[in-house]
Amino acid sequence: MQLSTNRSRDRLVLRVSVRRLLPAVIVVMLTASPARAAGESQSSDTAAGARVAASIAGSQIYETDLDRRWEVQDAAAYLRVQREAYEGRRRALEALLREQLLAREAAEQGIEQEALLEREVRKRTKVVTDADISAFMASNPLPAGATPAMVGPLVTVLLGQRAREAAREEYFMVLQRASINRVEVFLEPPRVALMGESHNPVRGAADAPVHVVVFSDFECPFCRRTEPVLNRLFERFPREVRFVWKNFPLSIHPGAAGAAEAAQCAHDQGRFWDYHDALFAAAVVPDQQGFRAVANGLGLDGVAFDECLQSHRRAAEVKADITAGQRAGVEGTPTVFVNGVAFVGALPFEAYERAVLDELARLQPAQSEPLASGARP
Repeated sequence: MQLSTNRSRDRLVLRVSVRRLLPAVIVVMLTASPARAAGESQSSDTAAGARVAASIAGSQIYETDLDRRWEVQDAAAYLRVQREAYEGRRRALEALLREQLLAREAAEQGIEQEALLEREVRKRTKVVTDADISAFMASNPLPAGATPAMVGPLVTVLLGQRAREAAREEYFMVLQRASINRVEVFLEPPRVALMGESHNPVRGAADAPVHVVVFSDFECPFCRRTEPVLNRLFERFPREVRFVWKNFPLSIHPGAAGAAEAAQCAHDQGRFWDYHDALFAAAVVPDQQGFRAVANGLGLDGVAFDECLQSHRRAAEVKADITAGQRAGVEGTPTVFVNGVAFVGALPFEAYERAVLDELARLQPAQSEPLASGARP
C-alpha cells in the first residue's frame, strides 16, 4: 500500500459461512458529506441515552456532538479509529465464537477441549513435501550467502506451522457450518456512504448490488499490483459488481495528478478504461508528451485531447475526488470500498472475493452463492 504517512495495517477477514450469515442489524453508517454542526438533534441524543460530555449555561454538549465535530475536523483519524475499533471487536468475537464452538463439541463427544482440537488439527494437517519446500524457495529469493541446504530446515518448520494453522482454520469452519451450531453474526464493519459523481468512470451494471469504489493513483506501485486483482474480481462477478473509479494522486508522486487529468480527458471520449490500462502498463508514468503519445496510440481525437490536457479542464474533477477521499478517511492508495467497507493496501483476490460474497449474502440472504459467470459487459 502506498501511503503519505507510510502506515500499513494488517487486515483479517472474519470467515463466516455465507450460508449462515444473516442480515446485519448493527450498522455503523459514516457519511462522506459535511458533518452536522455540534448541538444538532440533541433531543434525539437524549432519548437515545447519549452521555453528556459538558454543559454550558444549562445547555448540554453530548458525546455524539463530539463525534460529529471530530468527523469534520479530522475525518481520516475519526474513520481510522472506527475501523480499528471494529477490527478489535471482530477479533474478540471470532475468539469467543471459537471458544464456544469447541466447548460445545467437546462436551458432545465427552472429551477434553485441548485433546479434541489436537486430534482434529493433526488429522487435517497436510504433510510438507520436498516439492512444497522447493516451490517456496523458488518464489522467495534466498538471503545473500544462503544456500538451499542452509534454509531448507527453516522452511520446513515454517511450512509445517502454516499447515497446522490451515488445519485449525478448516476445523473451526467445519464446526461453524454444522447445522446444530447455527452461528449468526450481526456485527457489521463501519461503512462510508460514497456516491459516484457524473465525472467518475464506471463499469458494470447500474443495478449491481455491490458497488466497489476505488481510490487509486497511476504512479502508485501498489495500485499497479492491485489492478489485476480487481480485474479478476470483475470477471468473477460480472453482474453483481459495479466499479467506480476515483482519482487520488498522492503528493509524493509528481506525475500522478497529470496522469489523472489525462485519463479524465480520455474519459471525455469514452476511452477511460483503455487509457487507464495503458497508463498502468507503462513502465513509468509518462510526461505531457507521453500522455499525448498514449492518446494517439489509442486512436483518440488528438486535437480534443490536447485542448483538454493543456487547459486543465479536468483538474477540478480530480480535486473533487481527492476531497471525497479525504472525507471518507482515505490516507493512502489503493483504498477500495466494497459497499462502503474500506479495504486498504494491495490485498489478495480472496479478501475481495470474500467481501463481495458477504455483501451478497447480507443483501440477498436467500441466495447462498451468486451467479458469477459470464463475459465482461
